[in-house]
Formats: sequence, C-alpha cells, structure tokens
Amino acid sequence: MRYIDGKPLNKYRRELRQQNRITLDEAVKLFRPLAEGLDYAHRHQVIHHDLKPANVMIEGDTPYLIDFGLAAQIRTSVTRVSKAITSKSGTLVYMSLEQWEGEPQREQTDQYALGVLLYEFLSGDVPFLSDNNDIMYRLVTQKPVPPMEGFSDTVNRALAKERKERFATCVEFIDALNSNGSERVSPPDDSVKPTASDTPSPTADAHKAGSRMVLPVKGVEFPFRWCPPGTFMMGSPASEVDRKDNETLHQVTLSRGFWMLEIPVTQEMWESVNGNNPRYFKSSKNLPVERVSWEDCQKFIEQLNAHLAGTPGTPSGYRFSLPTESQWEYACRAGTTTAYHFGNSLSAKQAHINYNMRQTKAVGSYPANAWGLYDMHGNVWEWCLDWYGTYPSGAVTDPTGPDKGSSRGLRGGGWYCLAGSCRSADRDYFGPSYRNYSCGVRISLVRVE
Repeated sequence: MRYIDGKPLNKYRRELRQQNRITLDEAVKLFRPLAEGLDYAHRHQVIHHDLKPANVMIEGDTPYLIDFGLAAQIRTSVTRVSKAITSKSGTLVYMSLEQWEGEPQREQTDQYALGVLLYEFLSGDVPFLSDNNDIMYRLVTQKPVPPMEGFSDTVNRALAKERKERFATCVEFIDALNSNGSERVSPPDDSVKPTASDTPSPTADAHKAGSRMVLPVKGVEFPFRWCPPGTFMMGSPASEVDRKDNETLHQVTLSRGFWMLEIPVTQEMWESVNGNNPRYFKSSKNLPVERVSWEDCQKFIEQLNAHLAGTPGTPSGYRFSLPTESQWEYACRAGTTTAYHFGNSLSAKQAHINYNMRQTKAVGSYPANAWGLYDMHGNVWEWCLDWYGTYPSGAVTDPTGPDKGSSRGLRGGGWYCLAGSCRSADRDYFGPSYRNYSCGVRISLVRVE
C-alpha cells in the first residue's frame, strides 16, 4: 500500500480535544468510512482481528484502516487468550468476549472493537482496563459497560457480551449512532471557539480551552487558564480503584466558563496581598502557601477583589473566588474520565505525593494537564467554595453544594498522600477554621454578570 502521511487515531483525538471538537457529529464523520471498510472486508469473508488506535491512521480528515497482519478468514478465525500471557498489550482492551474465550469470530467481533474505539474517542477512556489479565478477563466477561454521558445505548449494543445481540453490520451500528446526532459530548462544539491569540481578552466565554491570561497583582503575576463551559461526569465509577462512597457518579453541566489559577497560590502571591506568610515550610516563596484556613482564604479573596478594579487588563464582570467542587474537578480532569488526568495510575514522577517527600515542593515542578494546570494532584490540598455534602444522584447544572453545613470541601491531595487520595474525584473536608501544613488554595476568576 502507499505511504500514509498521517497520524494514529489517539494522536488525532488529542488534537480534536484541544480544539473542543469531540462531538458525536465528528465521531460519525470519522467512523463511518472505517465501518464501510470493515463491512467491505467482511463481505469478502475477512475480519481485521486487531482494531486499535495505532491501526487507524488519519491523513488530513480521512481515516485509513491499516495492519491486516492478524486478519483471518471468518469461517476459521479462532483465538484463545490463555492465563499464561504475561506481557502488557493494549490490544487486549479491544478484544470481545468471544476472543477472550476462544470462540469462533465473525463480523460482530470487529464491530465490538470498533465500539471500544468509538467509546474511547467520545469519552477519553476504554470501557474496561487492567494490567492484570485475569482481572481484565473478569471485567470483560462479567461487568456491564460503564455508563457514559453524551450518547445513547447505541454504543452499548455494539459492546454487547453476546455476538448475536450486536448490530448486523458495522455501518448499521454507525447509522444508528447518527440517528442520535443531536446528542453531543461536552463541551458542545459551538460553546467554545478558538481565538486567534493565546492571550485573549478575558471578557467573553469564547476562548480555547487552556488559553493563558496573566494578571499582575501588586507586582506579582497571577497566571490563569481558561476552562470552557461544558458537561462532564463528576465523581467516580464503581470500578475505580480507591473509590470512596462519597463520589457518586453524576452528570454536571457548567453553563459558564471560568479562569482557574494555573498553579496553587504561592507564598509570594499570598504575602503580596495579605502582607503575611503563615507557611510552615520556608525554603522558597515559590512553594505553595499552606496553613491557611477556608476563612483565611475568604479574607485573601476579599482583598484581591478590592484590588481587582485597579489591576491592568482585568476583565469586566468577573470576580475572584474559590472554585466550587464541580469547577475544581472539571478543571482537573480537563476532558479526561480516568482516575487522574494522567490516566488510571499516578507516579512520583507525575505529582508531588507520598509522605516520604517530607514537605511541599515548588509549584509547577511536574507536568501540567491538558488545559495547562499544574499540581492538580498532590503538593497541597486545595479549599473549595462549597459546604461539604452528599452529591445528587441525577444531572445538575452549576451546582454550588449544600446551603449549609459544618465543613468545607478540599480537593487534590497533599504531599504526604498516597496516589489514591489524589484522584480527580477524591474529596476531603474540614471545618472552615481548620489550618494544616498540607492545606493550601487555588483561586478562580468567575463571571458575575
């Protein structure tokens, strides 16, 4: 075949996500040619047998199905995954029940893998994932497909355990999805328009996700990143490792975008506004401020807002605030659905975690998420605006937590925490006057007009 000057599906998806183009319309446009190609092969009694992101190349806007190295005739294609497998293979997550159990494979076997690819394209995650082959087998064979916001049961049918319950053809599957084309995966394609500049005017909700804005406050730069309006699943699925009972999975819509501080508030930032430095760790003013209570943060924000009108380039109709829990988690995830914005695991090379670290670390020392936000996992816990309480079970818009309570929420984990306490969905809470050398703050800039 000719050389394809393109990129694999997973890289192409990352580019679309940065442009806020992960929608059902985009998925149908991309996946229908793949479905047509698979059906053509199936009519000639050939199944691909190894669909995965690396085997779908995108040249321009055209998808190409490549690598038929494991292709086989439908009537003879049988495979078995044994418990002797010890290598980690990304291919395993795209394998259907009949592949795992060594049953004969037909057209619907490729359709299952296509369904996994589409699920991953829309949600950013695969339905089932484990490094342990025995656990992976149990997930595929016993667990229902995790529910995902943004599309109907069409994908679930393509991922049915029994081959006979899936669609007759791959095109029929995509056509059924297209009939629900009014449904979109958030953020909606028309809610966030890329701007021509990386330093846009902050007065309109029409910026590219992750756009950067720097506000000078009393001689110190406060860098912010844009978080566009959108819908996401807040909380964690029952299958997530280290999940807690207070993380009920539910749909949240944020109707307005907001600016989130790129880093936790540093000691230098705090001191420039409040004139004091309550910190316990003293090695650098670029460390996150800690030993601040929720009440201390409110006083800090009050002084910031008093200064806001006189700050050059400040946006009209915005004010500083603590982020709500939903805003914090939405910003942390930055379009991901995994336990951490890095994936389903977190290491000491990705975040400042584990009590062996002994103290905080300079902000921005580890990789940022897709929207340019640093230290969302580890370093210091970050206060949120809400009273702590039980999540609703249904969909909500712009939630701000309970009307009253005794504790305020914190997010992100701290320098002494193990990874499980630093997940995107993990929650902690303390009384508003509580201070500790693990508790810091990250502020937002929200629209009030």
